[in-house]
Amino acid sequence: MPDPRLVALLDQTEAAADETDVLIERLCALAALLGEPPEHVPARDVHRRLHAKMARELRDTIAAGRPPLCPHLRVDAPAPTYWLAWAPEKLRCIRCADRETWRIKGTPEDFTCDACQRYSPRSLKWGVYQLPPLIASLAPPLVTPPLIVHFGVCARCEGDER
Repeated sequence: MPDPRLVALLDQTEAAADETDVLIERLCALAALLGEPPEHVPARDVHRRLHAKMARELRDTIAAGRPPLCPHLRVDAPAPTYWLAWAPEKLRCIRCADRETWRIKGTPEDFTCDACQRYSPRSLKWGVYQLPPLIASLAPPLVTPPLIVHFGVCARCEGDER
């Protein structure tokens, strides 16, 4: 018989993934209302490079012994989680992600490309992508939450296909 804690963890992970799907749909609907209908594009080189840069910063946080999760997230209770390209050192719940987003609203950082760090007040294009949860068969099992990754890249980087 499977461990009831593992069954509960898997159920929570599936529920968090479903909730993340709904949040992505809402972000797309909001973008459409704001006159920026979402485009579904395959991952580009700039997205892969940005993701690698974010992952290095998150690894550095963990290696330094600092908590990589906001205080509202727990490893044993998967929930939709936000990973913000302009503040990649921490994974955040929706409230903390909103707070971080409002912190930079209207500042030069709000108009800075997350890939090249160039100030781009007129050409910054925001985007999101979703990473599904990961469950590894370890003892105890390792579960990463579903992630919604937010970023903004300038037109120059967006067209960069190195």
